[in-house]
Amino acid sequence: MDLSKEQVYNITQCEEAAATVSSPLYLIPSIFHTLATAGTYYMLWKVCCSYTSWLAYHVNTKVLMLVHMGSIVLFSTATLINYMSLFLNAIMAKEDCDYLYQTSSCSFLRRIFFFSNLLGCFMRISIMGERAYAISKFGTYEHMQSKFGYYVASGFVALSLVIVCWVTWMEDSSELLTNCYAFSSCPSIRNRVYEMFRFQLLLEFVTLGICIYVCRCNRTIRKRYECIDGGSASSVNHSDNGWLSPRYTTHESTKILGNLFPIIVCSSVIMSVYICFSHLGHLLLPIMTLAHYKQLASWIFLIPYNAFFSMLLYDFVFQCDRAQKLASLENAMKEKFPTEMFQDIISKFWDKRYDEAYPDRASSRSGQSTPRSPRYQTTEC
Repeated sequence: MDLSKEQVYNITQCEEAAATVSSPLYLIPSIFHTLATAGTYYMLWKVCCSYTSWLAYHVNTKVLMLVHMGSIVLFSTATLINYMSLFLNAIMAKEDCDYLYQTSSCSFLRRIFFFSNLLGCFMRISIMGERAYAISKFGTYEHMQSKFGYYVASGFVALSLVIVCWVTWMEDSSELLTNCYAFSSCPSIRNRVYEMFRFQLLLEFVTLGICIYVCRCNRTIRKRYECIDGGSASSVNHSDNGWLSPRYTTHESTKILGNLFPIIVCSSVIMSVYICFSHLGHLLLPIMTLAHYKQLASWIFLIPYNAFFSMLLYDFVFQCDRAQKLASLENAMKEKFPTEMFQDIISKFWDKRYDEAYPDRASSRSGQSTPRSPRYQTTEC
């Protein structure tokens, strides 16, 4: 060991770092985290192959979903780099002190971790908020060319950056770590990190509350505009002008909400559980050795699984959408062509409409002698 390292590192810290990282209780969950992160990229590739399933979504929904998936990819990239460097460091370490990092070498990855998780939390509440706004503007929202999604996404990106800067601006670059995500052993920012976590936990509870509210409102609208489970047509409000459009809007809103609901709820629940476990581990820190605490923290680090399951659910709902569209297309192809009687009714209906619109050019089918004039006239050269 050279002199500079003796001056920087304390021998007790080096022994604790070696005992922590070389233990199977630390390495096994770290391997699982890495596999989950790699699986997230595979699911992202499958989601990109199903991009056509997004076309039916409103532009605001698509923007918020893309930013949410972007935050997952950003977190997964930082996590993969963190754990690959951890494994390489553990393999190549020759001395106990080689297991330690300085905070300055982890600062960028740590900020990406905070930013991506906070942005993902904001996007989940934004997606549910957008669905609540769509229900409040029922019947007109689908036709609105608003930039609500762009403004919300940009605002929350900026807010996430501000919060991360507030959390990390007092960071001490000389603190020693065994993992770039081991912020609990960094006294300079530890308290602010847990304040940010409590804020995220509050946002997750608000997100779940909005989910329940949106589902109840959507159910009320659906009962108004749809004949549910064999109900009579009288249950539909025919007095509304263009009542078929609200029925279609209700169907689409129900489908989109049904697709997004499991993604948002699953992600919010996993994050809430992780934050609660993290706080519990933080409370146990004074009565545990640092090595045992870091091993416990490695086991309760659930965010890589949150990223994987979120992308898995995105792929699942897009595949279901695709299967439903293919089934609808096959059913449409199997249906019998309309009968001659039905065609005759349709033909007479449009002949009547044409005669009303152009009385001086009456239809030949109406019995009048004046034939329809052609829509286009050709010019002889």
